[in-house]
Amino acid sequence: QMIGFDGTAGWSKSGDRVGDLKGFQLESALRGADMSLVKEIQTKYAKLDSTKRGNFTLAPGAAPFDAIVLRGTNGKTSEQFIFDDATGLLMRRVTRTDTALGGSLVEQTDYTQYRAENGVMTPHKILRSNWNTYDTFAISKVTINGTVDDAAFHKP
Repeated sequence: QMIGFDGTAGWSKSGDRVGDLKGFQLESALRGADMSLVKEIQTKYAKLDSTKRGNFTLAPGAAPFDAIVLRGTNGKTSEQFIFDDATGLLMRRVTRTDTALGGSLVEQTDYTQYRAENGVMTPHKILRSNWNTYDTFAISKVTINGTVDDAAFHKP
């Protein structure tokens, strides 16, 4: 499946089917692509709570680490950001969106296999899950400050 956003409208393509993304689907897609959020987190969340957790693990059998956990709420959405205390790297992002039925939809993204790309620590494996999907992104090539033709973001 491909997901795109041209700055105005969002779309998804699965096989030959192309559809528009609106509402919650668009918000979810934009969250997944928002790599600048960590830099602008205080703008999005006026009030952040933080705690320190020792011995945090991303998955069973994974190496534990000391974590700094930031929590913020904006309307019906709350987010939790888990950073490695030793490196400062974002390891997990959990987004919880309240629904009208009294429940919530949870999205989780894990960032692992960080390597330096032109001096910028970049995750090379991203695991993203929500209530109905589980995606694994393996990044093989990173270009810092590269150019991308605007046509790549237009709806097919």
